[in-house]
Parts: sequence; C-alpha cells; structure tokens
Amino acid sequence: MCTSIRLISEDKSVIWGRTQEFMVPFGPKSFVEGQPAFNAYVGIDVPVGHVLEEAESPITFKHQVIGMAIDGKPFGNDGFVFVDGVNDAGISCGMLYFSNYANYGKAEEIKAAGKAPLRSSEYMTWALGNCGSLQEVIEKSQTEVGVSDTKNDLGQSDPFHFMFTDSEGNSIVMEPINGDGTFKVHENPLGVMTNSPTFDWHMTNLQNYTGLTNKMRENKIMNGDVEVLAAGKGSGLIGMPGDYTAQSRFVRAATLLTHSRPTKDKDQARDALFHILNSFDIANGVQDISDDTMNYNTQYTVGYDLKNKEMFVSMHENRRLQKVTMAKSLKEVQRYHINYNQDVVEMEKA
Repeated sequence: MCTSIRLISEDKSVIWGRTQEFMVPFGPKSFVEGQPAFNAYVGIDVPVGHVLEEAESPITFKHQVIGMAIDGKPFGNDGFVFVDGVNDAGISCGMLYFSNYANYGKAEEIKAAGKAPLRSSEYMTWALGNCGSLQEVIEKSQTEVGVSDTKNDLGQSDPFHFMFTDSEGNSIVMEPINGDGTFKVHENPLGVMTNSPTFDWHMTNLQNYTGLTNKMRENKIMNGDVEVLAAGKGSGLIGMPGDYTAQSRFVRAATLLTHSRPTKDKDQARDALFHILNSFDIANGVQDISDDTMNYNTQYTVGYDLKNKEMFVSMHENRRLQKVTMAKSLKEVQRYHINYNQDVVEMEKA
C-alpha cells in the first residue's frame, strides 16, 4: 500500500508527500515479539560523486539527494536504498507497491541491450541520483538502465511503480509493465497515486465519482409532499469510498485534494498535505494481512518541499514532524537519527 499526493500553493511552492506502508516492520524494534526488526528507517543526505557499489549495477550520484532510506538488506545490496526523496534539481520520487502488474526484464537481456540492470528497489535511487528533469527521467530510464527481475535476499523481485514530481508541479508515473525492463509513462496532472492496478485504470475509475462534492445536499420532497432532510455537513461526499484498497484510496485522495482549501505558501501547503494524508493512516490491527505474525500499519508519512529541498516526516510511533534540509556543502553520506519515541511538548502558560 501507500498513498501519494502533490500540492501547489498560490505562491507556486510545490509539496509532494506520501504514506509508507510495507509488510516488513522497519523500525526501532520488530512488531513481532521476540524477533528483531530488519533495519530502521533513516533520514539520509547523499553527496554528488558518491558511488553505491553494492547495487546490481553501481550507481554514481550526479545529483545530491535527501530522503527516507533503509539499509540495502534485505533488498539485495549492502549499501542503502531510497524509499522516497528529492534531489538538488527539485525532482522528487516515491516507490509504491505495484503487486500483480509489475513485469520486469531479464538482467542478461538488459545488458545485451547496452543498459545497466537494476533491481526494482534500486531504480528510484538511481533515478534521483542521475536525473535533473522529468524528461531526463523518461529518456534515461529507457536508454541507460533497465529494471531486472533479479531476486533480492528475500528471494523475490519486489513489484514497484514510481511517481516523479518536479519543482514546477509537473508529475509523471513510471510503470514497469513491458517485460523488458522499460516503462510505460503516464502524465499525472492530477497529482495522485496509490497502488495496483495501473494508473490509467485509476483515472478511468474516477468517472464513477464525479458527483462527489464538498457542498451539503439539499432536503428533498418525495412522493408529493414528504420532506426528507439531508444528512447534514459532509453529505455531498456520501458515496466516497472509505476503505483501504488502492482503488478507494485513489478516489478519496483525488476528492480530498480537489476540495481542500487553496494554500497561500509552502507552510500552509505542507500542513494541508499532512492533514489530507492523515485520512489514510492505518492503525495497528485494522488490517490483518498475514497469519497474525505482524501488525500492518502506516510506518511513516512524509512531505517534501521541492524548491527548498526540505523533508518533513512523522513516524507511526512519533507524530511530531522531524525535518531534514539538504546540506549546502556535503562531502560524505550523512545519516540522520529518527526519533521513534513520541515527542510531546509541554504547553506554555498563557
């Protein structure tokens, strides 16, 4: 799962963000009693020139990148992989689960085509480190690299698709469905993405919900002279799906984003983004997707200011926003400790 949205304020600030849900409990401790966690999330700032040797094909960073990352294990390398991030050119990206639809190429065939194979979990790290525009994302993703079906340490090639947004507010979705390591590219003027099925299916499905509105419904006279009172505040959104399927979350995200009040600047846009994404927050126990061996929840919610290169994140265990700003001068990889303990601030006396 995962839900991502983009907001553009009246002063043209662009804020992109997402919720992160995954079957593996990354965090300070495992959600399974008696078992260790795999690895914790970290805030990370990677300088130009850094080489990630441990990827399926080495990744050299031509752009500085900040974002949320995890250690490469269990995804197949001993370095790290970004889960989402923004680079120094103002290009942001998040990888979202794309089960049953991702169709990758064979590593040997990708090499034979003169391109570098990358695992699905490594592709976004490469893209943010090597692309300075959405056009470069599209062109280089087709000519320089290919997403392979090479398995990771868990014995699988994880299915992902990717939402890219630039600092002008333009957005695309890259979906690896061709079976040869290349992508189908979708323009995304709506600024919303969830999970399977494909992006174009979600856009068509919105036709079923064009009647949703933020206006209250009016009372109705029925059968001649019987007045039936409308349900009241929020009645214009009756019929908006409230479950956690990707299909429903896409509709809900598009509707809430459409009807949220315009924001004046980056701070208001950031706050609006978190308020909207909070409606997709999954508490422990709400979804049981296994044999009771783990709780599935929203592990974190993150927002990126694409012009100021700032990241704001709240964790499942700690709802207070934590911030990372891209360093002005960086020589080596900087990792930032995330506070997983709930940070409660004492009220000041009036």
